[in-house]
Amino acid sequence: MKKLLFTTLLIAFAIAPALSQKNVSNDEKSQRKERIETLRIAFFTEKLEMTTEESTAFFALHNNLEESIADLKKEYKHLRTKKKNSDSISDKEYAQGVTQRAEFKKKEIDLNSSFILDCFDILDAKRAIAIPEIKKNFRKQILTKRNKTVKEK
Repeated sequence: MKKLLFTTLLIAFAIAPALSQKNVSNDEKSQRKERIETLRIAFFTEKLEMTTEESTAFFALHNNLEESIADLKKEYKHLRTKKKNSDSISDKEYAQGVTQRAEFKKKEIDLNSSFILDCFDILDAKRAIAIPEIKKNFRKQILTKRNKTVKEK
């Protein structure tokens, strides 16, 4: 009887978080993504004071960067999940994982650096150097809006 009660409680606690999460359809996710992208374009265009031509060239370059980073993250995620599936991981495998993470971060930094350097062809140096700070401010603004929305609900 105790085993049955324990098993039932365990299952209930395991399922509860999944049931309590809001179901969001793919359509809503894509709409949210589009809204954020529209806000990003407006934010960057305003902060960098870009012309239409500069904005078009900049966001083509920026979208390529985002795709490259997304591909890199997928590759790294695949490596991580492959490691998690094994029951016992040796010290050598941990060391290999740390090395892979360092290589991933280095590639990500290289992609961001080359993006900034490529932006020198589109924007002047002063505006191109400001891009990482503007990205940080945009991310902060979006998170603040999201947190306000969550608190209101």
